[in-house]
Amino acid sequence: MTESTSNSSVLSSSISRSDGASSSLSSGSSNLPPGWEARVDEKGRILYLDHINKTTTWKPPTILEPESDDQSDIAINSNIRYPYSRRTVVTSSNYPEKSFHTRPISFLLQHNFVDLLHNNADALKLYNDSLYLKHIIHKIRKEPKIFEKFAHNRELVDFLNFFADKTQPLPTGWQIARRPNFEQRLFIDHHSRQITLIDPRLPAEARRRARSAPPVRRNHDHNGNPIVEILQRTDEIARLVKLRFPEIAPRVCQKLQIIKHNGAEALLRYANDIDLITAIRMELCGRVLGLGLIHRCMIDTFFTRAFYKMLIGLPYKLEDLKSMDLQYYNSLLWVRNNKITADLELTFSTNEEIAGEVIERELLPGGKQINVTDTNKEEFISLMIRWRVERNAEAQNKALLRGLYSLVDREYLRIFNAEQLELVLSGTAEINIEDWRENTEYKGGYFDEHVVIKWFWNTVYAMSNAHRLKLLQFVTGTSSIPFEGFKALRGSNGLKKFTIEKYGTEYSLPRAHTCFNRLDLPAYPTQQILISKLHVAINESSSYAME
Repeated sequence: MTESTSNSSVLSSSISRSDGASSSLSSGSSNLPPGWEARVDEKGRILYLDHINKTTTWKPPTILEPESDDQSDIAINSNIRYPYSRRTVVTSSNYPEKSFHTRPISFLLQHNFVDLLHNNADALKLYNDSLYLKHIIHKIRKEPKIFEKFAHNRELVDFLNFFADKTQPLPTGWQIARRPNFEQRLFIDHHSRQITLIDPRLPAEARRRARSAPPVRRNHDHNGNPIVEILQRTDEIARLVKLRFPEIAPRVCQKLQIIKHNGAEALLRYANDIDLITAIRMELCGRVLGLGLIHRCMIDTFFTRAFYKMLIGLPYKLEDLKSMDLQYYNSLLWVRNNKITADLELTFSTNEEIAGEVIERELLPGGKQINVTDTNKEEFISLMIRWRVERNAEAQNKALLRGLYSLVDREYLRIFNAEQLELVLSGTAEINIEDWRENTEYKGGYFDEHVVIKWFWNTVYAMSNAHRLKLLQFVTGTSSIPFEGFKALRGSNGLKKFTIEKYGTEYSLPRAHTCFNRLDLPAYPTQQILISKLHVAINESSSYAME
């Protein structure tokens, strides 16, 4: 510390000399970026010299401390004085900054970004907890050039730095530093002379291995040919099909035996089995329904009442056909209400047209020979209802139910009736305006008695239910209301009430934020203008003005 004091005294004495000589002061500029020097002019003003670009500026470059636990350098730098200097001064604003965010942008655009995210617990927690981060990242991945807009967002910076490999050295020309009284580290790129909060040690996308040999020719004489491998695994595939899809297993296994014995030619002919593909997709659909029930997320579509009964395992009724096929319903209703005579020639069979060909289907084994009478007509009606609802889709229905029951216990579903399950899964399409208004929040100066808000609700009251559903879909992204009512509306991060915020000019259209169930409603001067603008927004727009 004695040596530092003596140096400072020598420097002070050199500044006080009347000759005004300016000498380089490396110790005084040690905390500046390389090539920079600080001096004092004849009026005592501090200026900064950039020897690399041969310019001088009043604006100091960011004065940084190297990341170190030794505080003695800070004490030395605080006592340094600067020599005089006479040079032409220019402003640094004439030199546009060059973007150097290629590393974080490239990282966010990696094809395996989702895998990296799920393998980083800290980053995944921040991603899920933040209200805005996922939307920022989605926008950047969709339009990388807007990264500059969010480059200083604290959550985005912390998120990216979770992925930095701190065990690796910094890239060439980079330095870590801190500002005084500033906890977060700064990263300096001396090549571009810029500073960022984002650690440059982000993982780079793994390069795909270059092909070192010509592609394998597709003939079954070559070892390692995928066709040969599939042919060798037909027994394993048959076992998996029997385990997962027993209802279609006999026919699929028969095809596999043909493939096994006839080789590649049969494989190319039978490879795409439509029933197997459909069964796999239906099982996935069942899982989607199960996830919707578990997470209380509505399926944005309405099914027939018979479909909900199938999920629960309840028997179908004739009334279930009324909304599906009114003509079919009336025909079976006539059979129930009238005496069955022999001249009707009704049997336990029905006709079905497939690709222009009429095929007779038996409702029971040997049904063509069983006549319908007054004694057995209820059984006939029950079988006809089941055939009309399922239409030979037993295998697909079983696959869907298997996917659903893999996530939700079947006994749990039995506590519902069909109407209740429809409300839980799909919500309701009948809007209770009083409930809607009671569960609406206001921002930006609006409140329930505000004149514009009164005009808005008067407009909603005057709408038909179909137009109210359009308005609801415009703002929330869904046209269904949860069975608990509007208090249970959900946004991207859980429960989020319908919100109206004052935003925009009288010439603007209403704007929707579907992730937050928020409507940006300008303060229109008259109710007629509000009605006109709202009508255009909900009827003429399909995607614009939504976020």
